[in-house]
Amino acid sequence: MYPPRPHDLHHAGLPQALRPHLRPHGFGFRPPVDFLTHTRMRRGSPRWNRPYERLRVVPITLREARTYVNAHHRHLPAPAGGKIAIAVHDDRGRLRGVAILGRPVARRLDNGSTVEITRVATDGCRNACSALYGGAARVARALGYSRLFTYTLDSEPGTSLRAVGWTAGPITHGGPWSRRKRERSDTHPLGPKRRWRLDVAPL
Repeated sequence: MYPPRPHDLHHAGLPQALRPHLRPHGFGFRPPVDFLTHTRMRRGSPRWNRPYERLRVVPITLREARTYVNAHHRHLPAPAGGKIAIAVHDDRGRLRGVAILGRPVARRLDNGSTVEITRVATDGCRNACSALYGGAARVARALGYSRLFTYTLDSEPGTSLRAVGWTAGPITHGGPWSRRKRERSDTHPLGPKRRWRLDVAPL
């Protein structure tokens, strides 16, 4: 046992997991904190090597967001245009993901008060997708939009969307964009997609 330091006496009544010193790891050592339970983690625990990271939503230019999407999105390139772009940084200031918002692709949904999240791309950081979807909803609400849409492949569960309150809608038929009078080269997945919707109350 190491002798207690003067400030340790203030923590004498706390459980061992909450005390700021852990004697088995040496004098003065402070292991990382689990940001969900706000307790210090034990060496060798599943969360020791990959603790939850604090994410914050920050602005980003459309050009930077498009570059990031081209580098990190799993199956789509960056959209040709967009209205807004947001990003998430972790507590070390590293860019962990971006989202691009634009006009709805479906013309019947483009009523002036609806915005679509056309791309979300991350580097695999835990909870980054949910942070982006939640941040996009707050930004859209602040700008006066009342409804948001986005699409996922039918094979994707949509866990990040459900986590921030989005509602699963109908499944679209998918298919190519190419038409006889407007031929295009389709490199994106052509299978069915699920539409997700979120209604936001005006400020």
